[in-house]
Amino acid sequence: MIKALAMIAAPLILAASTLAAPTIAMADGDRICGNIPLEQWLSPGAIKDKATALGFTVRKVDIDDGCYEVDATDKNGTKVELRLHPATGALVRQKLDD
Repeated sequence: MIKALAMIAAPLILAASTLAAPTIAMADGDRICGNIPLEQWLSPGAIKDKATALGFTVRKVDIDDGCYEVDATDKNGTKVELRLHPATGALVRQKLDD
């Protein structure tokens, strides 16, 4: 009987922990890029190249909350603020620049 309960409970616990993990990971919106070691970061020049390849004209590259923050203009000339993942250069957030 105990073995049967364990066989039923184990998959349920695994499923519950799997569902909870994304909620925990997304709780801190300011850290969308994670905690990437600096030795894995792309150079600011590589980030500028990634943003340019996405169609943006880069004005400035900074670091903020574990991401690269890129001040740029889009193809329409609108000022935007981009967040790029420091290790991959993937675009993780885009918003209008203040």
